Amino acid sequence: MEPIVRVARERIGISACCMADILKLTEEDYLYCEEHFNDSSAFICLRICNILGLDFSKV
Repeated sequence: MEPIVRVARERIGISACCMADILKLTEEDYLYCEEHFNDSSAFICLRICNILGLDFSKV
């Protein structure tokens, strides 16, 4: 099963590189956050949800 964050990002057409730039992360760090969303910083996760229009409390 693909992570919800990746599906949402691809659905709206934002690349991982673009998300990394927005969040001021390296692409490698962003992809780690995307793959390990529950183990990542809550602040970064909230920012990702806000950018992608996801409900942080339900992800």
